[in-house]
Amino acid sequence: MTALQFWQQDETPLSQPQEWQSCWLAWSAFDLTDTVQLNGQPLSVMQRQCAGEVRVLAQLPRLGPGQYQVSANGFSQRFEVAPSKLNREELQQLLQDLSLQLPASLSQQLQRLGAFVGIDWQAPQHNSVEAELHRLQRAILGDDRCVGLAQLIPQLAAAPHQQWRTHYQLQPIVKTRRITAASLQQPARLFPITAEKLPQQLWQAHSVASWQTPENQVLKLFWHQVQQRLRELLPMVSTSLQDRLKQLQQQLDNLARQVPWLAQVPPPTQPPALTQVLLKQPAYRALFDSYLQWQRDAVVTLQDTALQQPLSQLPYLYQLWGSLQVIQQVLNLAEHYDYQVQQQHLCHYQAGSWRLQCLPTAVPVLRLQQPEHGVQVQLWLEHQYGQQSRAFRSISHAQRPDLVLEVTPADGLPRLYVLDPKYRLNSGQDRPEKSDIDRMHAYRDAIRYQQQHVVHYAAILYLGRFYSYGAAEVEALPARPSQIDALHNALNTVLKQALKPNN
Repeated sequence: MTALQFWQQDETPLSQPQEWQSCWLAWSAFDLTDTVQLNGQPLSVMQRQCAGEVRVLAQLPRLGPGQYQVSANGFSQRFEVAPSKLNREELQQLLQDLSLQLPASLSQQLQRLGAFVGIDWQAPQHNSVEAELHRLQRAILGDDRCVGLAQLIPQLAAAPHQQWRTHYQLQPIVKTRRITAASLQQPARLFPITAEKLPQQLWQAHSVASWQTPENQVLKLFWHQVQQRLRELLPMVSTSLQDRLKQLQQQLDNLARQVPWLAQVPPPTQPPALTQVLLKQPAYRALFDSYLQWQRDAVVTLQDTALQQPLSQLPYLYQLWGSLQVIQQVLNLAEHYDYQVQQQHLCHYQAGSWRLQCLPTAVPVLRLQQPEHGVQVQLWLEHQYGQQSRAFRSISHAQRPDLVLEVTPADGLPRLYVLDPKYRLNSGQDRPEKSDIDRMHAYRDAIRYQQQHVVHYAAILYLGRFYSYGAAEVEALPARPSQIDALHNALNTVLKQALKPNN
């Protein structure tokens, strides 16, 4: 079966489809009478002249970045659509920022502002791909500091800890071997009655060995966290490092086959409790020590399944990256101006690890206070301003900006600063879309506080050039992973005016 061939509308060959550009697809498996599908959706097929030959072609629609599978006549092949606005190095940098640098930086900034006590976060410069790879190798293969899963799992597979649990089943009374108080818990009127006025069925106790013990839950939690971290790192590293990660993934999969009962063990919902088995049984003690060593690094990671499918989720991941860059600069200046964290909904503890989560909530994701000047700051994600809202409201249609910084001085009107990261599949390379700039004007004019204008600034973050409109109240800010200093400088210029206490 020949490889896939791609052709532009002018019959120029393509090495692979371009982002958001339709093209022709040729393949020897195509037949005019057969159904051709792209990711399960039908494609139109026709016969036409192309590059001097009559070919059977399928019309590919405009596609976003991602992995695609084309199927025809019982055969299938995959192809990739790479992003046109980001090169491969910039994409890897964006993913590394999301998975490593930004979570580490934000957690440390929150700690310095008083959000956490007694936690020693990993410094951002130490939270790199190489450091994470070394951490994963130590967890799986072990070193002089701890025993790895490759040594632990064979020992635990040979002598796993089990607990006997009692289960009750309904049995005919003639087969009931022993009647206990628990067997009589259910009212007899629920069962048919015999001629001797006895119930025909009773609850019979059965003792069953169970793998669901606190000790095995530690193993499940450890194995799950290592596996999840491997999957998150795989898309963001170079080809040579990908081979090493795939080898570790293969070793982890092979180890899981030695303990098939682990699939029956649910991960703990609370931090693991210390038991006598974990303390005194050598294999489980080594497991607990290795898990503690894994946790001691206190690495904060981003909780988002989109990191495992970065190409297909690129518009969302870019907007998430832009939002976290803004939050990072807000925290930098908050530290400079002696703000304190009153409340935060960014970092939380879940299933034995700290996670960074950037999701819209009904409350601000961040509350800050400058105690000397009494300035209050709230950071909102996708907060809606409707016509019926109490304090802030829209005088026209409901408005829902991606990110809003709300600054309320001790006296005077509050000030709003709107920032919207945008990745448009159908936009030009250098200029912002008219609809995006119109939306910024709408935010500035429609959102009011007690009928007064309070939006001082509205801007999009996008993969293009800088543009300013009016009296610098509406702007388009360049935001590229390869030019991060330019973005930070532009954000700092705006955010200094917003957060300066005596402004």
